[in-house]
Formats: sequence, structure tokens, C-alpha cells
Amino acid sequence: MDKTYFPALDKDWGYGWLRYMPNLSMGLVARGYSDEEVKGIIGENFYKLFKRVWRG
Repeated sequence: MDKTYFPALDKDWGYGWLRYMPNLSMGLVARGYSDEEVKGIIGENFYKLFKRVWRG
């Protein structure tokens, strides 16, 4: 695989993507997704899974 295949990561790669979450949410709503669907897409499904796995 070509070494330029993957884009360069900025210095804040660990949590930098979080700044885009409002844009993602608004974009999904603008495209007709329900609030429940948006919650699932942006992480509530993972939260529910982790809660079940670790009995939190």
C-alpha cells in the first residue's frame, strides 16, 4: 500500500475529532434522521453496549 494512502494526523488526533460532533449531528438532522437515530449514530449505542458489558 502506498504510504500516502492514509491522511496525515494532526497533533490533536486523540480528541480533536470531537469538535466536529455538532456538525455531524446537525447534518444528520438536516437529512431527516430522527433524534433517536442521531443519538445512536454518535455514540449512545456504544454507551449502552459498554454499560451492559461492564454492568455499570
